[in-house]
Amino acid sequence: MAYFKIHGTSGGRSETGVRTIIQPYWVDTIEAIDSLEKAEISLGGLPLVDWAFGVYDQELKENGYQVGLRYEGIPSGAPLNERPVWQLSGELVEWPIERHPNVQTLIDDYGGYIENGRLKFPPTRPKGKGDDSGGGGFAQGSDETGEEANIMWNAEKIRVYLPAYHWSFVSRRKPSLLDKVGKVIKRPPGNPETPEGSDWLYAVPDIAYRGNIYEVTEHYMGSPPGGWPPEVAKLVVKGTKSL
Repeated sequence: MAYFKIHGTSGGRSETGVRTIIQPYWVDTIEAIDSLEKAEISLGGLPLVDWAFGVYDQELKENGYQVGLRYEGIPSGAPLNERPVWQLSGELVEWPIERHPNVQTLIDDYGGYIENGRLKFPPTRPKGKGDDSGGGGFAQGSDETGEEANIMWNAEKIRVYLPAYHWSFVSRRKPSLLDKVGKVIKRPPGNPETPEGSDWLYAVPDIAYRGNIYEVTEHYMGSPPGGWPPEVAKLVVKGTKSL
């Protein structure tokens, strides 16, 4: 059984600094791969994590196999987390208008009333609720009686922005993060832009072992206006224990 290194080395570096090297070898038999794996256990300070193989040359009758050994990690002594890796995203969700944070102001200014358990508004705005010109800051014109059209008429939903934030880093030690799941904090690491009156819920993180390093992505869920209620952590179940 024989093997030797061939041309075609490739690799790269992830945003978090994890290096990858793929080193190709030629082997004469599939059984030789076992010997190769035991002999070439590291490269450039990175441990061997897996390999793949294929026929070396389809045109040759006795061509052997090409094996790609993949090494991954961060060399010992190399700096970690040299630059922040984060992503801020989110979504617009629809809520019933009854959940508007200033719902009482809407009721007072636009004549809201409850009908069949739902908040309704009349087609015209109550007199005295607009500005001195009769137009109001959101006026939609007037009807034949001179009454101001009510922009809240037929309004049933509001759109709420719920942000999401993802913070990635690497660690040589196995991180212990599950105790943080369900906790509410004011500012995640990296201090992302946070809507006024909102905070963040620590969600389940992603943890991957990459050769000789732990790669972690923490996920934070932005709250609705007014922040997450204190009771939200009680709804988070960790393992067999409910908080």
